[in-house]
Amino acid sequence: MVFLQLDEGHHLADPDAHLQALRDRAVVATDIAFTITDPRRPDDPLVWVNPSFSRITGYAYDESVGRNCRFLQGAATDPQRVAEVRAALQAHQPVTTTLLNYRKDGTAFWNQLSITPVFDGEGELVSFVGVQTDVTERVRVEDDRTAAFAAERAARHEAEIAREAAEQAQSRLALMAEATSTLSATLDLDDLLDRLASLCVPLLADWVFVTLVDEHGTVTGTSAAHRRGLPEELRRFAALRIADLPEAAPIRRVLTSSEPVLVPEITDEILRAAAPDPALRAVMAELGTSSQLTVPLVARRRTLGALTLVAETQDRRFGPSDVDLARDLSRRAAMAMDNVRLYQQEHSVAEALQRSLLPELPEIPGISAAGQYVSASSAAEVGGDFYDLLHLPDGSVGIAIGDVVGHDIAAAAAMGHLRGLLRACAWDAGETDAGQVLGRVDALVQGLHVARMATMAYARAVPPAEPGSPWQLMLANAGHPPL
Repeated sequence: MVFLQLDEGHHLADPDAHLQALRDRAVVATDIAFTITDPRRPDDPLVWVNPSFSRITGYAYDESVGRNCRFLQGAATDPQRVAEVRAALQAHQPVTTTLLNYRKDGTAFWNQLSITPVFDGEGELVSFVGVQTDVTERVRVEDDRTAAFAAERAARHEAEIAREAAEQAQSRLALMAEATSTLSATLDLDDLLDRLASLCVPLLADWVFVTLVDEHGTVTGTSAAHRRGLPEELRRFAALRIADLPEAAPIRRVLTSSEPVLVPEITDEILRAAAPDPALRAVMAELGTSSQLTVPLVARRRTLGALTLVAETQDRRFGPSDVDLARDLSRRAAMAMDNVRLYQQEHSVAEALQRSLLPELPEIPGISAAGQYVSASSAAEVGGDFYDLLHLPDGSVGIAIGDVVGHDIAAAAAMGHLRGLLRACAWDAGETDAGQVLGRVDALVQGLHVARMATMAYARAVPPAEPGSPWQLMLANAGHPPL
């Protein structure tokens, strides 16, 4: 806003002249810089500048007039914006832009520039009028606001990345916790492989293939699962894959090196090298094979096989981050598999030991006897359960049934010791009460530390003294369930 003193009375004589004088005084007095150039002269020089131009730029009137206003430009002036101004002037078009200009003392300022062409009555260009405003403070505020917005966006982006990383870590921990509980909950290998497949498909891969090998590296079995089912295609793939495992095949490389093999994108060249058999490549195409990650199954320094995760398309592409997750899962799966292997080995030994310790029932005149051992479940097939039938020296018959706590080799071995102690005590007991026999057995078990805990029921059956008389039965129970 510009305030000018008005002289009373002078404007009444010539109103138009007075109005023009007011305009001229306003242009001179305003804080906005005005300039006029003459495009008819070489290099379109300045022919007039108002005092505000000198105040803003530091260049006096005499230092400005006669020069093209490009002398305000400097090293950091945007050449693209300068080119836009030049093009508008050449086209005799008005233009408005903001340029970084420099004062006489070298300090920079932001100059909002508006240039308008002026034509005479015949339409000829006679001058350009420039209006310039120092908008440095406004630009600084805008830059600060832009920087603040950029910093906020960057902070939000970093927070989003951190949130995604935290969610991925949480998901990974949840998956590993589920894997540990799921895989360790079974001692059946086929069930374990099914559980492993359900963990992998479709969460980690579109389909999975597990290869099992023995201590010599010979393939002993396979397991596979696909998100679309395809059991027949998986069966054909397993048969063809095991029959054709060249050195370039990821499974072979993993079994040889016990290190992961990542193939982010399976090209035709890679596929031909890894699967020379056209029939194998055909079934792989049916299953969908675009990206593959194979990790070893290693437990207790022994390679048990390989776990292969496969993506059907590049929509799911395996990368380095997937390797760590797959390795973690494979370690847990391999440990569970090795536990099953060790359990089955111990189970076989214990079962053979237990069967060898179960008695062959003696032939006793006048008595028909039969016995059978049947476990309540597959987990209890081996343990400390036993029974016995004794033909004692005095003609009586000893009958025993007992249980040593446990379902392992130690329980089966303790059962053998306990049965031996019972036989010895019953053989020397004569007409001793059945309860006294169990008392002697209990003292020997505790003194010799035969078993941590056991139960037993023992009966002594005495045949009749005369034909037709009843048998006499003496029964003692040491904690065994009722007979």
